[in-house]
Amino acid sequence: SLISLDATVRGPVTAARADRLVLVGTEVGGPLTATGGEELSVENSRIGGPATLVGNAGPVVAASIVKGPLTCTGNAPEPADNGLANTVGGPSSGQCKGF
Repeated sequence: SLISLDATVRGPVTAARADRLVLVGTEVGGPLTATGGEELSVENSRIGGPATLVGNAGPVVAASIVKGPLTCTGNAPEPADNGLANTVGGPSSGQCKGF
């Protein structure tokens, strides 16, 4: 598990089958990859590269900036933005299309 509140991560974040991955007010210095996680929340954060979310349980991506593409597949339920727009520097695809 990783819970990061108002922090800076000076590189990429990769999580596989994590119980919790929570990034709130966090700046990630590279890509974000999360697969098969139980709880995934990216809120009011900045991702310095692409974000890839695959097979997670109900991820939330809200009020965040993703510097590259945002790709979401196989998440159940589908990702939510809680009505808070994201800024994505590349295409949003899969379940995150339109984020």
